[in-house]
Amino acid sequence: MKTINLNGMMHEMQLSFEGRDYILRCNLSVFEAVSKQCGEKLMSLFEGKNALDGSLIFLAAMLNDYAEDQDWPDFVPYTAKQLKKKVSPHDRGFLEDVINLVFQSSIGKSLYEISASADQGADSDV
Repeated sequence: MKTINLNGMMHEMQLSFEGRDYILRCNLSVFEAVSKQCGEKLMSLFEGKNALDGSLIFLAAMLNDYAEDQDWPDFVPYTAKQLKKKVSPHDRGFLEDVINLVFQSSIGKSLYEISASADQGADSDV
């Protein structure tokens, strides 16, 4: 189940994963967790071959952030490495949604909007 809502300026996505329901949000807490793990160049996580790992790093941070808010006593935080073993290759569309959630939360535009703008600019240069 996938839903993206606008809650104030907070974009959200619902996810059922391993028997639990999550609401994924890419908030400052998530950015801080990813930054501590990967350094300051967060958006470079989505360039080229890094895109899969970047989406899994952000997904782990969002799952962990929501679980912390829910105060689930038996929850064990996810890592990107664990998620790589649990997410199947045909779920790539979902991982693109995770990337879009990050972009929408950080710069207010989805990856699709950025791509469309770049394509329009390229068309006008011809």
